[in-house]
Amino acid sequence: MTAASRRTTIFIDGSAFRDTLRKAYYDKFRRLEEALDYHAFGQFLCAADEQLVRVNYYTGQPVDITEVQDEATGRLKPMMGRIELGDHEAHRAQRVLDGHRRLVRHIDDCQYTRLATGRVVAHRKTHAYGTAFTWAQKVLIGVGGLEMSPADRSLFDEAVHANQDARDFRRRLAARLDEIRDQRNVPGELLPRYTEYVSMLRDEAISFQEKGVDTLLTVEMMEACLRDSFDVAILFAADEDYVPLVEAVKRDGRRVVHAFLDVANHGRRLRQACDDFRVITELDLHRLVGSGA
Repeated sequence: MTAASRRTTIFIDGSAFRDTLRKAYYDKFRRLEEALDYHAFGQFLCAADEQLVRVNYYTGQPVDITEVQDEATGRLKPMMGRIELGDHEAHRAQRVLDGHRRLVRHIDDCQYTRLATGRVVAHRKTHAYGTAFTWAQKVLIGVGGLEMSPADRSLFDEAVHANQDARDFRRRLAARLDEIRDQRNVPGELLPRYTEYVSMLRDEAISFQEKGVDTLLTVEMMEACLRDSFDVAILFAADEDYVPLVEAVKRDGRRVVHAFLDVANHGRRLRQACDDFRVITELDLHRLVGSGA
């Protein structure tokens, strides 16, 4: 093997790529994940003495939305896994599904690029004020010895009642906003934030979390080591949980290069664990988009 033929494989943590794009470059590269030519991206990341073998892109695959009949009402209710979707949530869940399907089709069209998927789990976060009030009550009792002072009792009761009233009014407001949406009267420029803000008014929000993606990337990189499939691994990631993987691959006599977007304070410890690093700037992204991404 000559110095000019070091076999290089790219391992991209899709969550790190996607989330950083959204936070740093949302207005400029909104759908870059679904448009970038990953083969060209891999060649861009390779040094002159490296030969690209393959690009592996790791992301989560969301479960499909199904309709289940409610035994009490007989109505069909949309479900995503075990989570029942409210009217204000189904649109967002469908967007997540559609985005993943576009990504699958796109990566299928990219040469020497492979998509590996873990799971995307839907779960709902709720703002549970009850535990906070219970804690506050104990603090107020503790200050008074065995019971709250009259002033503290009055303040506590007022806070509990105000919270209950506020929740009721927020939910009534959310129901009214649902009516306006159903009548297709929400102004177009306000519609993109509809799900986010209506969920806040209801004191709940559906979110999507990737499961098993980092484990899958770790297992496959180690398997590739055992098969002697690469000499250089370029890891696009930020999570310092990958540091033990990097150290294990290096002990096997291979080079690991950290790649990431030009964003401050992302993946510093991971970068330090690697042999080298390569930074992708905003100008680089523009050039890659201009070349067909």
